[in-house]
This record gives sequence, C-alpha cells and structure tokens, in this order.
Amino acid sequence: SPPTQSISEVEIDLCKALSTKEGVAEGDQCPSGTRVCLRTTNQKDGVPDRITRVVPIAGDISTDAYKSSLNAEFTGEPLVLTLHGPAYPPAPHDPSIPQSLAITFGCSDSEHAPTYSKYDESKGVLYLDWSSKAGCAQKGAVEPPPDDVNGGPRRGWSGVGWFFFLLFIIIIGYFGVGAYYNYTQYGASGWDLLPHRDFWRDLPYLLRDITSHLCSTIRPGGSRGGYTSV
Repeated sequence: SPPTQSISEVEIDLCKALSTKEGVAEGDQCPSGTRVCLRTTNQKDGVPDRITRVVPIAGDISTDAYKSSLNAEFTGEPLVLTLHGPAYPPAPHDPSIPQSLAITFGCSDSEHAPTYSKYDESKGVLYLDWSSKAGCAQKGAVEPPPDDVNGGPRRGWSGVGWFFFLLFIIIIGYFGVGAYYNYTQYGASGWDLLPHRDFWRDLPYLLRDITSHLCSTIRPGGSRGGYTSV
C-alpha cells in the first residue's frame, strides 16, 4: 500500500536447480536444489529495496530448514503440471504449509514465457499460466487400450496363435462343407458323411507304415554291404 509497493518475482527452471543470484545476500535466496523460487520485494521512493519474503516453491531440497522432493504430476484438461516443494515457513513456525507450483498450459502457435497468475498463501500454491505448443491437443491421438478384467494390459494374439486359429477354422470348414456335400449329393449318413472317407479310414495304417519305414532306416545294423539278410 502507498507509499510502498510489493513486487513478486518468480524464478523458475524446470530442468535443473536454480543458480545462486549474484548481489543478493544468502539469507535472501532460496536454498540449494530449488527449481521454483518466489521472492517478494518491498519498494519505496528514496529507500533501498527490502526483500520481505523468499519462498522455495518446488525442488529437490535437503537442508536443515527445508526438505522436499520434486514429484511432478500431470492432471486433466486443460493440462496442469504440479511440482511440489517444502513447507513454508520452516518449522517451528506455525502454520507451516507445504508449497507447490501449478502450471496451466494453454494452446498457442508460438512459444511464450510463463506468466504469473497468483499465489495462494492459505494453500501454499503458486499459479502460473504458460501458452505453448505443448498445450495443444494432438490431432489423431488415441487412447491406450483398456486393461483386462485381471488388471493387466490387454494383449493381442501372437502370430502362432493366429496360425492355429485359422487352421482350426479351415478344418471345421473342410469337414462341414464335405459333410453337407455328401448329404445333399448322395444322401449319406453316419460315417459316410465324412469327406474323403477312404483316406481317413486308411490314415492310421499309412502312419504305421511310415513309422515302421523310418525306424528301419535309422536302426543300426539293419543291413550289410547293400544286402538285406533274409
């Protein structure tokens, strides 16, 4: 309020921890590991600026006063990125409220710097708006396949599974069409409905002969000098 005014400044780097700010006392800087820092400065004409609040909003921080893990989260539409930070003010101050950053992404054809929206002291949430191509819906995007009833991801059949499925369909079709043909053309019934009945009847004997031939071929000592003993 006049004759002073408070200016809030947000420093943010989502990729790495913020570096030390030159020309600022150590007590007026966010702790090491901070990625989002809120600094409030009180200004008055003729009087040097005075920093009244330094809040580590988000980051991987481990100091005597502050401890937190970044823990990024994405939610809903529009896209909102939430980053977590330590409680402020640090214990033993009361109330000590966990801090967080909420960035709402808007769709834009060009990239813009994030803009300050508000800081809710009661919730400890700093709100920023960020217009970017990343906030635009992707054309042709599809939903991931739903999980099955057992909670695992639904999987398609393998090539071997499809092969045996098609083979089963072909066999069923062969016997079905053959039986229908024999019934309509010859009035067959019972085993006579079976297509190529003689072949299927002789198949066990054919397999037996093939097996016997293979066994005699690979059995050692079965012949000598090209002659078979009789």
